[in-house]
Amino acid sequence: MRKAEKDFMSNRKKTEKQRQPEIQRLLARISELERIETEQKLTAEALKESERRYQELYRMVRLMCDNVPDLIWAKNLDKHFMFVNSAICEKLLNAADKEEPIGKTDMFFAERERKLHPGDTNWHTFGEICRDSDSIVMKSRQADRFDEFGNIKGSFLRLDVYKAPFWDENGTMIGTVGCGRDVTREREIEDELRRSEKRYRAIVETQTELICRFLPDGTLTFVNEAYCRYFGRQPQDLVGQNFLDLIPEEERDFVHKKFKTLTPDNQTTTYEHRAITAEGGSRWMRWVDQAIFNDQRKLVEFQSVGWDITERKEIEEELRIAEINLQEQVKDRTAELSLKNEQLLKEIAIRRNAEQELQNAFTRLQQAHEELKTAQLQIIRAAKMESVGMLAAGVAHEVKNPLATILMGIDYLTTAVSWDERTGSVLESMEDAVTRADSIIRGLLDYSVVSDIVSEECSIHDIIAKSINLVKHELDKKNIRLVKDLSRDGHLIRLDAEKICQVFVNLMLNAIHATPDEGTITVTTHVQMITERDTSKSYVAGGKFEIGDRVIIVEIADTGHGIPDDQLVKVFDPFFTVNPSGKGTGLGLTVTKNIIESHGGIIDITNRKEGGVSSIIVLKM
Repeated sequence: MRKAEKDFMSNRKKTEKQRQPEIQRLLARISELERIETEQKLTAEALKESERRYQELYRMVRLMCDNVPDLIWAKNLDKHFMFVNSAICEKLLNAADKEEPIGKTDMFFAERERKLHPGDTNWHTFGEICRDSDSIVMKSRQADRFDEFGNIKGSFLRLDVYKAPFWDENGTMIGTVGCGRDVTREREIEDELRRSEKRYRAIVETQTELICRFLPDGTLTFVNEAYCRYFGRQPQDLVGQNFLDLIPEEERDFVHKKFKTLTPDNQTTTYEHRAITAEGGSRWMRWVDQAIFNDQRKLVEFQSVGWDITERKEIEEELRIAEINLQEQVKDRTAELSLKNEQLLKEIAIRRNAEQELQNAFTRLQQAHEELKTAQLQIIRAAKMESVGMLAAGVAHEVKNPLATILMGIDYLTTAVSWDERTGSVLESMEDAVTRADSIIRGLLDYSVVSDIVSEECSIHDIIAKSINLVKHELDKKNIRLVKDLSRDGHLIRLDAEKICQVFVNLMLNAIHATPDEGTITVTTHVQMITERDTSKSYVAGGKFEIGDRVIIVEIADTGHGIPDDQLVKVFDPFFTVNPSGKGTGLGLTVTKNIIESHGGIIDITNRKEGGVSSIIVLKM
């Protein structure tokens, strides 16, 4: 038994030893298959990435072609479209989309347009008398430029076209590629410029004045017939020469400096000099030079217009000699008149002093008259405001109680009785109307009754913060940004906090109503000492404050449309409002002004230069 086991084990080892090479080959084969599988996976991923990049590149190229205004296309050797961009579909082919032209010729679309408009022979004529540029490029195998034109949809179109052979990666021509730019307007401008130049030349050549153009170094580029006749030369003898050669040498530096001083901001100069005539003599000329600059403010050329002023110069010389003689005569006469003149000057000085004193007295009288008028107006306004206040108080007290009774009745009807939807809506409208009337009555009472000021030391910044919190809901509704720029200096002041809070809330609500959605309202405070430099400001000139007073200034500014100038002077009048009907009672600013003035301060409302309204409050600390 042991011998059999030993033989089995021995044979098994021999068998395993014999099969070992085969096992190694199988393992190697498995390893090779795994490597091949890995490479295939990597290759598949690389192909997938390459396809993604190709698609992305194609998308970008397509977007680039479709976003340019120029016409872009490619055709095969049979002149069928292989590629088009949006511009050629819209401006030339009138194709439904970018896929429709593929496999078709441009004549397919031309014939389709003509069949759709058989009665209009001018509807589509594009390319009828143009060269077959596709054939020319394929035959020459070179890029070329073409001018193609005709009617598209009844309107004339001119294209500046570039075409080139379309080569594949093996260097085989597979068609043509082209691009075209709409130059209809540019060609019209060029034609008009040519016609304008022709008219300009005709006008210039018929002028009796000498006209020329020259470069910055003096080289002539144009001369008219009058210029040629004056100097006895032909145009070809003058153009290309330096005009300074026609001027005596001693005057060339003077003329050169004259036209060299011209700049884009000072383009014209006038001067006179002598010129050398065809006979070798000299005559006087007067010139007006105009410098011509390009869009980059670089000097390009000069245009000059000249006249012969020799006769004028001769007359001037005669006048100069006559003037010298006259001056001698005047000199003698002047000495005689000097004594009399001194006496006359003394008399004039006496009269001037008297006139000045009279003028000063008249000025003082005018000032007194203006002050009297101002005082009278202030007295009339004060009396008017007092009457309005008394009337407002009486009306408010008489109406307030009936309004309260009506409001209670509406509340009772709303809660005690069941109503249909329409009747409930009517009751709600009645309640809103009564509430608004009650608001107006309370405003009248605030305006007519000046209650006692309860002053205590408090922080004006805390009052501003409280006021902002009260109007925060209104700010949020219109998404208005509120910016605070508050002074770091001492801001403690004695005042009635509740009334000043009412003032700030009124002004902020006015600013919110005037500011468009997503606008900005700015609240600024600063402390200053009144100085002589402030004497021209309204709060000093009005006598509220004196030089040396320490004040705090609060400004509330919005970015609305401002207030018309004719309405700005009325903003503090009772019942005046710039808001639409139903928005506000017209008493807010009147009450606000009363509160500020009861604190010994001033309020001023003005339009801002950058737009919107600025409300400024000045209080003594």
